[in-house]
Amino acid sequence: MLTTHGIDDATVFVESQHELAARMQAAGRGDRLVQTFVDSREHSYLGDATYPPLLEALLAWVERGDKPTPAGIAERCRQRQSVANAPTADCRFRPDDVAQPLARRALPR
Repeated sequence: MLTTHGIDDATVFVESQHELAARMQAAGRGDRLVQTFVDSREHSYLGDATYPPLLEALLAWVERGDKPTPAGIAERCRQRQSVANAPTADCRFRPDDVAQPLARRALPR
């Protein structure tokens, strides 16, 4: 499973990504999940540059067993942008980000 989320998307949604990772790990299937994050507040459209490297990574994983990494996807985005002579600013992947529990993202009330 390959997922992508805006890092400033609704806190509850990001919390669900933390829960997804925890459940996959608990089920012994953590190796079948790759989560990527982009610098965005959006939920449904993360920019033209985001989707092609994700699809390429997913196809390589399914067809050849090449499990993607967030860093590899971010690099592929930058490569695609340089070939297209487009600004790399559209590549907003944040490969070092991980889903955090709600308590780490919001102050207690």
